[in-house]
Amino acid sequence: MTKVIGLGCFSTAVTGDFIALIDDVYQAICSAIALLGICGEVAERQGKGQGTPQFKILGKPYHITEQEFTGTLKLSENE
Repeated sequence: MTKVIGLGCFSTAVTGDFIALIDDVYQAICSAIALLGICGEVAERQGKGQGTPQFKILGKPYHITEQEFTGTLKLSENE
C-alpha cells in the first residue's frame, strides 16, 4: 500500500469521516484504518495489473460487504 498514490490523502479523509460519526475518537481511528487495511487485502486478492490496486483500494470502501469486512478483520488485544 506504500506504493499506491493518493492513499495517504484518502485515509485522512476516511478517518475524518469516521471521527465525525463515532464519538470515541480512538475507536473511530482504529475502525477507519482497519477498513482501509481490509480494502488493501481484498484488492490484492482480486487481481493484478497496472493501476489496478489503486482503483480497487480507493473504490472498495464504497462496495465492501459486512461479510467481507468481518471475514477479513483480524483483532488482537494488547496489554
